Amino acid sequence: MTTPDEPPPATPDDATTDAEQLTAAVRVRRWLGADAVDVLLGASGPDSAARALLATRPQVTEHSVQDGLDLVADRHRDHPDGLPAERWGARIARVRNLMGALTLVVLLALLVAGFVARQDTGVDDPFEALEAQTSPEVLRGAVLALLAPLAVGVLLLWVTSVWRHVITLAEARYAVRWAASRAGQRGRGIPVADPFPGLAGPAMALSVMGWVIGGLALLLCLLVLSDPVLALVLLGLAAAGLLPTWPLMRWRREMRRAGAVASAHLLILGTRDDGVRLDVATSVQEHVLVVVQLPLTSRWHPSEERVVYPLTAVLPRDELARRHDQVDQDLAGLVAVGPRHEAPLVTVERNAEDHHLDVERYSGGWVVALGTRSGRPAALVVPSDPERFVAEVLPTLGDRHGLESGSLRVHEPRQVPTGGSRWMQGWDPRDDVDTSRTT
Repeated sequence: MTTPDEPPPATPDDATTDAEQLTAAVRVRRWLGADAVDVLLGASGPDSAARALLATRPQVTEHSVQDGLDLVADRHRDHPDGLPAERWGARIARVRNLMGALTLVVLLALLVAGFVARQDTGVDDPFEALEAQTSPEVLRGAVLALLAPLAVGVLLLWVTSVWRHVITLAEARYAVRWAASRAGQRGRGIPVADPFPGLAGPAMALSVMGWVIGGLALLLCLLVLSDPVLALVLLGLAAAGLLPTWPLMRWRREMRRAGAVASAHLLILGTRDDGVRLDVATSVQEHVLVVVQLPLTSRWHPSEERVVYPLTAVLPRDELARRHDQVDQDLAGLVAVGPRHEAPLVTVERNAEDHHLDVERYSGGWVVALGTRSGRPAALVVPSDPERFVAEVLPTLGDRHGLESGSLRVHEPRQVPTGGSRWMQGWDPRDDVDTSRTT
């Protein structure tokens, strides 16, 4: 079982001095909603709220889980279709998918027109045939019709990749307003994820892009000094790439400092770098790795990793269905398994040529079950607590465990080798296994 990441240890980039902490606390107040934070802390104004925030030390108690469930229930009651930021995220994802479909339709139409033109012109290449038979104006229009939705789709692909951090911020702002109306919530903290590290991430990515573009433009500028016009154009491109990097890195540093203060003094769920959006319902994760035997060999290979979120079993059916939709909307390569209303939420991430699973967490783990997958021998491996997984988690999965239906055979847990990411080399999960127990 895994829980959200703990707040990172203090680093030179985090708020370390009193002045920096006060500045970061003021920034937390502003981003999370000044009025709601003031009510929650019993403060008035930025300076008073910042000092009250830094004096707050929330304690996680047995009431924290119930606080989180209350928050999920109240948010579902107030926003049954999701927060406005979530609804906008769904709209953006639909437009992104529409642009992708439109790009494919235009490309297919051009291919068909090219093959027709090839019959008339005798040119083998369909695009060359289309160019030979089409006026320049029509050809430019066709290229624009292809590139415009493609460009918009790529842009929206990046927007949707960072939009989940905007949603996390919206959830935190709602949670602060919710907490401000509950007596004693300040001392227990707010059971919601810290949005600030996620907001810092895109700044770093954009800075790296700026450095690369600016550096390449400067290098090319040095190579074409004999052409003053081109050199000036490249110099301008270098400036456009490099100048924004300083404010972007400053933004990243400010968000990291705000996150350090928010996690230490207000928000108790920490952060999650990837996977399903973090709230109390998804804060507990159960990982299981499906490994299969490769054809015609004795070697075993990771096929997919499934993650179970046990606390989602308490969610209403429509809220659970919305979580399924969130996974499909947010995460490329991650898929929600089973019907939309089936609890608990289970996601799967598959191994592929262009995407390799991180299996190091399972080094020294435990085989808990054998079976078959696509007709080949397969096994389930968990990183820890095998008895609890078999007793508490496996029965809730039904046929969503990753093996063929009816083939699952539970056995006494057997520890797998250690050795980092190479622990499967020379290993066979069927050695010395009692397969007398079945499910």
